[in-house]
Amino acid sequence: MSEPLEILPLSIPADRARDSRRPVLALLLACAGWGGSFTWAKVIMAEINRACGLETSATLGVLVLLSWRFMLAGIIWMLIIPAARSGWSRASVARASLLSLPFILAMIAQQMSLTRISPAVNAFLTSLNVLFVPMIVACLLRRLPSPALSIAILLAVAGIWMLSNAGPAGVGIGEVLGVGCSLLFSIHIVLVNFILKRDNAARMMGGQMIVTGLAVLMVTLVIHPQSRSAGILFLPFTRRLMLDFSLLVAISTLLAFGLMIVYQPKVDPTRAALIYLTEPVFAAAYAWVFAGDALSGKQIAGAGLIIGANSLVEWLTARRITEMAVPAGETA
Repeated sequence: MSEPLEILPLSIPADRARDSRRPVLALLLACAGWGGSFTWAKVIMAEINRACGLETSATLGVLVLLSWRFMLAGIIWMLIIPAARSGWSRASVARASLLSLPFILAMIAQQMSLTRISPAVNAFLTSLNVLFVPMIVACLLRRLPSPALSIAILLAVAGIWMLSNAGPAGVGIGEVLGVGCSLLFSIHIVLVNFILKRDNAARMMGGQMIVTGLAVLMVTLVIHPQSRSAGILFLPFTRRLMLDFSLLVAISTLLAFGLMIVYQPKVDPTRAALIYLTEPVFAAAYAWVFAGDALSGKQIAGAGLIIGANSLVEWLTARRITEMAVPAGETA
């Protein structure tokens, strides 16, 4: 007879509870960095495809951009972080490659899905990792989310549905790719927590980015002959695209993924997945402020639900920390 599933605590273990706020703030800052990537990446991908006479949604622009975005970020990371260059072994190379595999497949699946379905439906399906992560954790560790965290997850899912304006649609290859992308991102989230207990965060960050960039570049050169032209392959480095590309590499890649790789292991994977749902909130706010894309009342309500779900968890976590604290004037 199998053992009953354990209920996952609302927050991180008690011995680290007092330090829980900094990782949460760091991951929120990472989401803010990712939020700006949609605008910057869209400009670059569309320009690459136009230069080849392709539709703006063609995968060529996606793959060329992903190649340079992660390869350049990985090289810069290795140069500026000494810890990323030292201590490499066969085991470290294997761990970096394992960490990169679901990430590469997820990024490609996400963009391929985006060319077939609306951005709203794509955003909603990608965000389903908030459901997949606790399922994976439950299967691997036989631990269920606490009731409070489960309520927050349901509120956040409702919020992302409203924010994305995703309506009912038939199931096609785009929807299948979207769900697959979400599942792959969920595996990556869980792997980050697992692998970072066994290796250095700086080393894994640099390794993952370089492996991702090189792997996508090889795929690009094989399946898109147009990319073998220097005028197309190096287009992101041209003067008219350099600002968008620099912001994408510096803020949405180096800063955001750097914060993720360092601070995500300090929180539970399910909690991290819930925090990551704020990314489309930041993206919508960025589009509202800088591109004039106003949000509807339904979208504002959805963003409020996502923020409210995260605020609920933080409030309950703070209350738990208070309850665990030793009363003033009393020794442990």
